[in-house]
Amino acid sequence: MARPSFLRRFFGGLWRAITVLRLALANLLFIVALVLLYLVFTGGPSRELPERAALLLAPAGRVVDERSRVEPLALLGDPSPATAEVRLRDLIDAVDRAADDPAISALVIDTDELLYLGLSRLQELAPALERFRATGKPVIARGDYFTQDQYLLAVQADTVILHPHGALALEGFASYLNYFRDALDKLSVTMHVFRAGEHKSIAEPFTRMDMSEDEKAITRAWLEDLWGQYTTLVEARRALPAGAIDAHINDYPQRLAAEGGDPAKLALADGLVDRLLSREAANAYLVEVVGAADDDGRFEAVPFDRYLARRGRPGTPQAGKRVAVVTAAGPLFSGERDPGAIGAETLVRQLRQVADEPDVGAIVLRIDSP
Repeated sequence: MARPSFLRRFFGGLWRAITVLRLALANLLFIVALVLLYLVFTGGPSRELPERAALLLAPAGRVVDERSRVEPLALLGDPSPATAEVRLRDLIDAVDRAADDPAISALVIDTDELLYLGLSRLQELAPALERFRATGKPVIARGDYFTQDQYLLAVQADTVILHPHGALALEGFASYLNYFRDALDKLSVTMHVFRAGEHKSIAEPFTRMDMSEDEKAITRAWLEDLWGQYTTLVEARRALPAGAIDAHINDYPQRLAAEGGDPAKLALADGLVDRLLSREAANAYLVEVVGAADDDGRFEAVPFDRYLARRGRPGTPQAGKRVAVVTAAGPLFSGERDPGAIGAETLVRQLRQVADEPDVGAIVLRIDSP
């Protein structure tokens, strides 16, 4: 058999070398991707927790019962509060775990990146914060500006700090709807609505240009009920008389003028916050309260998610029967659905799997759906 020519041997060897190099680079990139995914899910390189620090409760984005499905490539980008989600259970577990931890000397609430918590979730988180306060450790909240929802969390602290150039935005609850009857008339679209019984308002946006009196009465009832819960929680935590929050909102222009047009001073005067401190002054105050500072001079703090990853969740499983919680979050659809929506077949399968577990004595179906 004739020996291959020199050029054929040269290019054949070059091709094999390129193939080996390509495979080596592909394997190297795969390993790098695995490392990046590990760092994303673990919050960065493993670091020991400081000997003395505050637990930092700074939820970014929305607090939810169940996280929505996340596209894998989105994990490689910088997280944005607009799309971030924080599990309520993680917040509660971190607070309960830190309550008995001698290394945690205080709890600091930072609400600047919180977009939405909600009344029902706060009512579940508040007892955990109360258990933490019962240990004698201080709870401090700080913010450059408090929205109504952010303030509901901040008010759970013993001390509420607001930036001197900040403000507290309380305005009550409202419900807004768009009505399209005139638009449909101009488009020559005729709506045929069939209904049975009273107070059927789902089609009103297509048949009216305003809210009916029956719908106003129903909406006003549930808004007043929710607002009553909000004001009761805030007034109880701030030791304010009943009606103080409504008076603050209803008389806001006059009260603001009396404080020289300074909303931060008004919040302080009305007893809604305890201190007006810049970020630098707030940090100095927190260093003193926590009793420790990092290398940059900031108060020593451990974010709740990193703390939970290092310390683990509180308590140990008890022998005997247990209660299982199945979460159904999002709009309801038929078929299979990813987290963030309720798929009928997905939910049924989950319930059957949990029901078949021998140590489950009861099931709580937790529903958060529009």
